Amino acid sequence: MKKSLLLVLSLSILLKFVLGFQENQVSEVNIPSGWKLKTFDLSKSGHIAVFYVPDLPQEAISPESRTYLQLLSLKGKLLFDRMLEPGGWFFGFLPGDKILLLEGTQYCLLDLQGKVQARFADPYLGNRDIIIDLFGNELALSPGSGITSMPVSVIDLNTGREKFRFGPFTVPEGRFRINPGFCFLPVGQDDLYLQGFGNTLLLCRYKDDQKIWQISEIGGNIQKAEFLNNDLIIVSYYDLEVPRKEKSKYGLVLIDWKTGRIIFRKEGFRVGNRYDNWFRIIHLFKAFLDEDGNLCFISSGKVYKLPKIAENQWDANRMKAYIVQFKGKTGKLEGKGLINEDKQISDGAQKRPEIIRNGYWAEVDGNLVRIKRIVLVE
Repeated sequence: MKKSLLLVLSLSILLKFVLGFQENQVSEVNIPSGWKLKTFDLSKSGHIAVFYVPDLPQEAISPESRTYLQLLSLKGKLLFDRMLEPGGWFFGFLPGDKILLLEGTQYCLLDLQGKVQARFADPYLGNRDIIIDLFGNELALSPGSGITSMPVSVIDLNTGREKFRFGPFTVPEGRFRINPGFCFLPVGQDDLYLQGFGNTLLLCRYKDDQKIWQISEIGGNIQKAEFLNNDLIIVSYYDLEVPRKEKSKYGLVLIDWKTGRIIFRKEGFRVGNRYDNWFRIIHLFKAFLDEDGNLCFISSGKVYKLPKIAENQWDANRMKAYIVQFKGKTGKLEGKGLINEDKQISDGAQKRPEIIRNGYWAEVDGNLVRIKRIVLVE
């Protein structure tokens, strides 16, 4: 009788372990011979894109090396694969399950069958931020913050043609003590775009440059902006003075982009070598809304959550910190390849896996890639 109870108990524990592992693991992908994992992405509809570089020492991989892309279902079924041109690169999924690649000097847009939907080139050379609109209709190639020598080029993803060019700016000599911040967000409908420069943010139209609204003093020099969801943008900023002075700040605002109304504001401060949690959180600026609508920030391997108390309202006084638990792994991860925060492969013996924005992480075990869900522990 005791042996039977012990057997039942053992099977129960084993079943819970197996179910817990299965619940945490999303998919398992075989790495093709001759390749090693570089990065991956998961689409909202449940597709997995896995990007590989040649299985060679890092110093032997050149910008002209061939690369390889696979698209799989969550169950691991190969839907299509593609050998990219020399120097080819994979940027990830866009809204509408479109896949963005760079091959040679051209960007390439694929559908889930691997068919090319559009090709387009960047008319300018330089460091560019790639910004997608809310609906997957437009893509902006932006010079990024502090760069005023190049314009923004907006590409119509349905035709692959440039539909709008914005800038470059001429900055009056001596007007700014530091480079003015800059941001550009294409909306993707009604020819609308958001543009920030220095301390100012505007909603405008492409065709007639009509100004819908303007915030003249956002709170500081714009650092970064992005869509938080279909209704809100989040903008971070810092002191307009030199940041290395004795006292400085970082701040962020959530804005209803259709009306220009500020929904939420928070600032963090530094005095000498002392700074509060918000200063670090806003400086790193990795924000998202979870499934329950809580406002979340990623900072130093932790997730900080502000509970949602009403529509577009969060209580900053009830913020909680959560540690990321990578289920199934403890201690040193000798000999394991891990995907870090930027979804790049890293040596597990040197670095623990970090948070990925969409809530997943991955490990490389031999010729397998296991993709798992992030688990948070209070």
